[in-house]
Amino acid sequence: MKKGFLFWMMALSFLGAVADEGMYPLSEIKRINFKKAGFKMSQAQMFTPGGNSQIDALVRIGGCTGSFISPEGLIITNHHCVFGSVAAVSSPANDYLTNGYYAADRIKEIPVKDLTVKITLSYEDVSAKVLEKAKSISDPNKKIEAIRQAITEIQKFENEKNSGLSCEVSEMFTGKTYYLFRYQTIQDIRLVYVPPRNIGEFGGESDNWVWPRHTGDFSIVRAYVSKDGKPAAYSPDNVAFKPKRILKIDFDGVNENEMVFILGYPGRTFKNYPASYLKYQQNQLLPVTTKVNDYLISSMNALAATDPGLMLKFAGKTKSLANVTKNYKGKMQGLRRTSILADKSALDEKIKTYLATQNPSKNAVDELNRIYASMELSAPRDLWVNNITAHSAWMNMVSTMEALQSKANKSSNPDSAFSALITENSMKWKSILANFHPALEKDFLLWMMKDEAKIFAEDQPNGGDRTKLVASNGMIENFAWWNFVPEKVSTWKLSDWQVLMKNPMYDWAKQVLALRTKIAEENNTRQGILAGLMPEYLEARQAVLGDNFLPDANATLRLTYGKVKGYSPDDAVYQGPITTLKGVLEKGANGGEFDYPAKLKDLHDAKDFGEYIHPTLKDVPTAILYNLDTSGGNSGSPVMNNKGELVAVNFDRAYTATINDFAWDDKYSRSIGCDIRYVLFVIDKFSGAQNLMKEIQNANH
Repeated sequence: MKKGFLFWMMALSFLGAVADEGMYPLSEIKRINFKKAGFKMSQAQMFTPGGNSQIDALVRIGGCTGSFISPEGLIITNHHCVFGSVAAVSSPANDYLTNGYYAADRIKEIPVKDLTVKITLSYEDVSAKVLEKAKSISDPNKKIEAIRQAITEIQKFENEKNSGLSCEVSEMFTGKTYYLFRYQTIQDIRLVYVPPRNIGEFGGESDNWVWPRHTGDFSIVRAYVSKDGKPAAYSPDNVAFKPKRILKIDFDGVNENEMVFILGYPGRTFKNYPASYLKYQQNQLLPVTTKVNDYLISSMNALAATDPGLMLKFAGKTKSLANVTKNYKGKMQGLRRTSILADKSALDEKIKTYLATQNPSKNAVDELNRIYASMELSAPRDLWVNNITAHSAWMNMVSTMEALQSKANKSSNPDSAFSALITENSMKWKSILANFHPALEKDFLLWMMKDEAKIFAEDQPNGGDRTKLVASNGMIENFAWWNFVPEKVSTWKLSDWQVLMKNPMYDWAKQVLALRTKIAEENNTRQGILAGLMPEYLEARQAVLGDNFLPDANATLRLTYGKVKGYSPDDAVYQGPITTLKGVLEKGANGGEFDYPAKLKDLHDAKDFGEYIHPTLKDVPTAILYNLDTSGGNSGSPVMNNKGELVAVNFDRAYTATINDFAWDDKYSRSIGCDIRYVLFVIDKFSGAQNLMKEIQNANH
């Protein structure tokens, strides 16, 4: 009895820790005791709606975070956050990805077409508006449709009302809490400084999600707007954006056990989900996604091994896939090595017992378990379809063509309407074709086909003949893939596509897309049921834990705080929280992904550290480790000291901390940032980028 009680108390303390060191949305910052937490700034200084506060220096850049560091629109973020953009503007003759880039003046700053920046202006609780019509609906599909329709209407109204802003409704708690966020979106972003790849990606995938870390994972871009200060597409006449607030830099940095905090836009976490959802992740989503990604990476690397142009074409995708894959492998290890699943299962049993006292006939925990069990059962089919439609440019092409043809056929003159639609969607076509490579496409589909016959052996999609879905080797191998190079497809007419539409490969793709539609409908039903169950589950969870807890991350602005702190990732191992330039040279002895520019060694041998030396370590600090609660999307987030000054740029988690998406724990949750002193050392001493250094220094005076 005592043992069981002790176990339950440990489970409560573990799960409760998330609220103490969690990701606080703007609406929950008021729950933090700023003085007790170690801040030397007030809640009002952190966030004042409509005022000038710390959050005004923060931006969401692509799927990452960044921060303003000069009144002329300079934004610092991660090297890996602009990796794809740098690859896109590079060529074998001007390989900025490998060699780095520095724009010595504004004229030389390079526009990037695929990056936008969002600045949070305000937020508002719109839960009542979102849920008003859905409350009286019992049918799951109609309930989720009513919620989505309400969100669409609110966003449409707000976007029309707030011209020039981007207004988005974000779900905080499923079926319970929804917030409207108003953003200013800046479209004209230009590259200013990118370190060489063997600094910005030092250690490559070998060191990704690993501590100790020595990667200079930072880059700098500039935001531009029209002359009247309004967001606008790229124009040479645009001027640098003037942010309301910039982050000051602490040139002295931080030391072990000092308080630090992060403001950022973490992507998606699952801390408030039941144990059955984590089992679905562990048994299906994580291993299947990892398997597919690993194959795609190896295939692209093999094709690009002797082709620099192809390496640049694939660089962004291989980087993204590798990052996700190692993250997922870390999560799988974490689920094996920690008691997270057992703890959440125990909590679910407690919630189930509590709910039984409220309504003995129906229990939200049982219903949730049933939903996630059904997801596990259909996962082999669902994940196969999701992966092939996500990674195949051919599938994207057929999906687009089907939509355009359907729209054109509704016109009195389909040929003319089709031509107009092709022109109207020219940018989408360029994007599809830019990601298309015949050899990769054929190889990937042949590999996926090996699993297809096995997965669908007992599945008759849409009641049809299984043989219509299963492709054959000959169908894929003999298909005229080379017809789909941009210069050919761009000249096709509707009649050309109509011939193609009779090809077995096109028919097969349509079958897969039809199955995707069926899966989407099934998921809609599940989401509708969850929208009804989760509020009950969350309220019971709150009653059992006896305290409020924070909503999961959802790409909206969050605050997390803690300390610079080492840890013991394995038995009898302790790792300190600060690495130095010396470690770069030590790792560099291995060569390969640990290659580094010779000038770094020259500077280190000469002890030419300038003002960037750590007073105790007598070396340039490269990275720091801290126990903050971060997730995907926090890449590029500013790490700040207790006064709100920039001390590092967050770029990673330790391998053991990938499990943060499911639960935070001080024993293993550690995040990694590039020390601001290394950032400045590389810009100043290594690159001699004096105009950039002058702008940064002037911003701090």
